[in-house]
Amino acid sequence: MTVHSTHAITAELKRTAIMRGNGRVSSMSRPFERIPVEILARILIWTIEDDDSASPDPDRIDIRYYGTYLPTFISDPWSLRNVMRVCSHWRLVALKTPDLWRSVDVYQHVDPLVLCLDRSRNKMVDVSLHRLSGARLALPLLIAHSHRLRKLSIHWPYEDRDDEDECRELTDQVSELYLPVLEELLVDHGEILWPEDLPLDPNLLPSLRIVRFDTHYISWDSKIFTQLRILHLQDVPAPREKDIPLSAFLAILARCQLLEELVLARASFMMGPHLTQEPTHEGQLAGPTVELPKLRLLHLEWDYVWRTPCENYRLLQHLRLRPHTTVRIAADFAPSHDVGDAHSLLDLIPRNPACLPILTSGISARVFIDPKPPVFIRFAVGSIMESKDLTLLLAKDAAVNPSWPEWYGADQHLIDFGTLFADAPLTRLSIETEGFSTAGLESSFRLLKHLTTIEVAFKTLGALVELLNALAGLSSLSSSSLPSTSATPPPSSIRSEEAFSDTDDSHIAVVPQLRVLKLQTFPWHPDLLSDIERCLQWRYEHGTELEELHIEAYGREKDTTGEVELQLNHIAQLVALQMRVNGSVVFVDAPLPSSS
Repeated sequence: MTVHSTHAITAELKRTAIMRGNGRVSSMSRPFERIPVEILARILIWTIEDDDSASPDPDRIDIRYYGTYLPTFISDPWSLRNVMRVCSHWRLVALKTPDLWRSVDVYQHVDPLVLCLDRSRNKMVDVSLHRLSGARLALPLLIAHSHRLRKLSIHWPYEDRDDEDECRELTDQVSELYLPVLEELLVDHGEILWPEDLPLDPNLLPSLRIVRFDTHYISWDSKIFTQLRILHLQDVPAPREKDIPLSAFLAILARCQLLEELVLARASFMMGPHLTQEPTHEGQLAGPTVELPKLRLLHLEWDYVWRTPCENYRLLQHLRLRPHTTVRIAADFAPSHDVGDAHSLLDLIPRNPACLPILTSGISARVFIDPKPPVFIRFAVGSIMESKDLTLLLAKDAAVNPSWPEWYGADQHLIDFGTLFADAPLTRLSIETEGFSTAGLESSFRLLKHLTTIEVAFKTLGALVELLNALAGLSSLSSSSLPSTSATPPPSSIRSEEAFSDTDDSHIAVVPQLRVLKLQTFPWHPDLLSDIERCLQWRYEHGTELEELHIEAYGREKDTTGEVELQLNHIAQLVALQMRVNGSVVFVDAPLPSSS
């Protein structure tokens, strides 16, 4: 069921409740007031339910601070009030529906908590504490109703930084309560406290299943880990004396056989092997392996990655994930030009399918670069079409290092991606960005030899030229450096016919199994179709033929009526393309892209 905003629903219902003529509200004769109380109560519950507690979404990642946003569970304080303002009947139903009063946010006053505890009757409740002043008053009530707490969220804002000792003390008091039905605990101290550990006792928290900590972590010797389903640790640079060896952390994970979600975001508390120790060929270092059979989501983030192997790599190489596990990895490389530092996908992920089955099962991939600061490149791979079983996000802090290092650019990241997935049956590749040269594209294409479908969405003809050259095998990749893509050719310098001539009869066609090519969102140029035709002719002469060609371009010349001119030359070019395609050729005059 789609739940619309409370404001829209209540406004519409209010309008329908106004009688024609004098505008006065009628009595129970109105149809919407004849809804059975049980159904109306359920509608009201659906209306004000808050579903922002979902797992982290890779498409909502905040590159600046990275994407593991810890949900705050803050419900709209006006939702219930709006519902009760519709009419006296709705107000009465709302007051007598305990499920509407099971969630409350406490700021500086405790009155909302009193109402919640009273009107929810004996139902379990979800409580969020947002300010120290309100939490002081709420603590006695929480103690008195500890048997009803299902979810507890503690947020200390920056405004409470002067009382951080009291914030810490109150958090400790809450963690020592006997909360028999507490299922979820969220503690977010933001930037006001140095990371601390909470000694969660399973005897006090027998029902706890979900822990989301920001700037806090669980005492490593706690036995609570064995009962957790979801564990989120964010911003936990633990004090040196609280660091634990990687082997000890792996032993903790080994006890988490019920774990379904594991999120480690800037949680650099692990002491690993000596940093100069190199991984073996299989991507493994000495140590135990850990299987998490129920794990659905693994989300790892590190900012300012500078050493190799990094924490991400050292942890992954010991995990044995199941094919159904979704993996999200984000890294912000440190602003360094030392070639020995970590800078590559190969420094983040071990090339071992036992760790990541997607390395040999992925069939579709998407590549995207955002040139706006902070610069980042995203790879997404799925074991089924349109899925995102593995998401890789690499970022550069534009404030310090506004571009990829000259010696390790976007081309090399694309080649590293091809190296990682060279053994995967990738059949579909979508490139939704620019910045790759002919050399980088061709090298990655030759690694991804199973590709049958390539889709691109570029904004400049220069990027299209690089792609056509790569598909025609016109690059000679240098081992020392790659051509820069910063200076893309202008439309007038599209390759001439001679540029597509074959210089090596033994040259093997790039992606020989390519059958579908989709070129989208290009600006129109008179030589656009002829250049595509020359590329396809070269491929045809080398024994590979397309079955489908889809082209979308914008900006073609229009006549006075606003319709696209059907020029004979344009038709002739399409006919020439059809001669090179063993299937359909589709050309679409796309609308001009919006300025946004």
